Amino acid sequence: MPIPMINITADDKITNFETHFKVSAGPGAGKTRWLINHIKNVLNNSDRLGNNRKVACITYTNVAAETVLERLGNNSDRVEVSTFHSFLYKNVIKPFLFLIPASYELDINRVDGHDEMPIYKGWLFEWKTATGQTYISDDAKIIEAFKDLAWQFNNTGNLILKTKKPYTGRIGNYSIKNDSYIEYKKMYWRKGILDHEDILFFSHILISLNPRVLSVLRAKFPYVFIDEFQDTNPIQTVIVKKIAEIETKVGVIGDIAQSIYQFQGADPSQFRDFTLSEIIHYSIADNHRCTNMITTLLNSIRTDITQNGKRNVEGNPITALVGTKMWALAKAEELAIGDIHSLTRDNITSNIMRDRSNFIATHRKLIEELRETDSNPSRMHTIIACIKATEYAKQHRYKDALKEISKELKKLEGQRDDIQKIALKILKNLLSKYGTYKNGTLLAYKSVIDSIYPNTLSNFRAGAIKTFYESNTYEQLAICVNLKDDTSHHRTIHKAKGAEFENVLLILDKKNRAGTFDEKDDLGFLIAPDLQNNEEHRIRYVGVSRARENLYINVPSLSAASTTKLGTLGFNIVLE
Repeated sequence: MPIPMINITADDKITNFETHFKVSAGPGAGKTRWLINHIKNVLNNSDRLGNNRKVACITYTNVAAETVLERLGNNSDRVEVSTFHSFLYKNVIKPFLFLIPASYELDINRVDGHDEMPIYKGWLFEWKTATGQTYISDDAKIIEAFKDLAWQFNNTGNLILKTKKPYTGRIGNYSIKNDSYIEYKKMYWRKGILDHEDILFFSHILISLNPRVLSVLRAKFPYVFIDEFQDTNPIQTVIVKKIAEIETKVGVIGDIAQSIYQFQGADPSQFRDFTLSEIIHYSIADNHRCTNMITTLLNSIRTDITQNGKRNVEGNPITALVGTKMWALAKAEELAIGDIHSLTRDNITSNIMRDRSNFIATHRKLIEELRETDSNPSRMHTIIACIKATEYAKQHRYKDALKEISKELKKLEGQRDDIQKIALKILKNLLSKYGTYKNGTLLAYKSVIDSIYPNTLSNFRAGAIKTFYESNTYEQLAICVNLKDDTSHHRTIHKAKGAEFENVLLILDKKNRAGTFDEKDDLGFLIAPDLQNNEEHRIRYVGVSRARENLYINVPSLSAASTTKLGTLGFNIVLE
């Protein structure tokens, strides 16, 4: 039986906050404003909060967490605001590491947050030897299988490690042994390394095996509110439901049409079907962000709700810019008042737009290729960390830049007191010498690092690794870097989630398997939208909904039929 829905506005208060709730709201509805007001209401009126009890507010990104903290102002010390993974690491993993069963072979004394699990040649050989699979010669296929791994519930409710795509583990005449995947994890666990998904896995293990963990969570957090719940995965949902069984009141806020993290296990059904005992379901149908023109387009894309444009500003027609990406950026800047934020589906494209580069990324996985080619893990990790640090610093994100370098220095030097000082010296020198290597080879970049911090990177004389360093440039590697929590004017749609911009240029640059622009696929979210079943349509929907004043959509070409269709939607068409 469907849960009755109560319509509210972003300014309405829930008088009964001692019950579970679910708030459904589209883009620009004021979800964050409503959540902030609700938290303040609870802080001011609840008699279940004391000196040692807090409200937990879980967001999807660090940028969103910072926004919530800023808006809470003086109330922020009574609220723990963090991402889901940070919340679990701080309150479950870190304090209860000692309860993780020894059978998982995790070195709890070396655990320090979570990190990537990069794969390189020597590591692969060790894994194949340990699992008796040296007969599998296609390392690239093994790496593909590892990248596709995820913790998933089986029919009995236990978490198992398996590939998300069927047959990913099939390599020629062989299949990777299912029980050998856990060895891949244990090789890192023995070094104290946990990745993003392991935080969820071990949190679930700890909560399932030790009731005390749940008791501590409930005692500390009588209220847990989760924003962007449509992007949670089944493990997170199960953990939330366990916390909500006793004492703690849980509230979730989301929008099924903005579920765009399928690659991380998210599914719109996690929010759509979420329920708890006596839960109350609220809905906000307003749009406080967009002009009427943009709100009308949003309403044409989805059918489950109709948003009310509360600004009551007609705005300019949406413009299709037909031509190259760089021309479209220049044209949008010419037409709009204020800065343009470009949004793309592809990380490399967003990097190219940010650098305003005419560079064509023919090799899109150079970072992965470096990991596979360089048999010296210390050299490889340090090179990648320095590239990331350089690119972070170019965006004035110096804290993130120093973190990348410091992380590798700790591996090289151990826990020295002057790690931060050394990292700062390296970063300052990398930036001062940027002009000497930005257009040069990766080998030239390595030489710069050698000059700054001698005897750090091992040398090589010949072979595939020397060829790689000589034939690929710093720019090629930098374009392939994926920076977390990008706050630049040019981002992927995923990294713009939760943000809003005055002027948006949405670049529809996704290629089909044949390597050509596919108008039917790329314009499908406008011409024949299906947000319920097509995640790509939801991703584009999120992209267009970021615009407050002006929306420009760039395509390389446009057929007569699509031109007519966009005309019926009120588009202006501008050709290069």
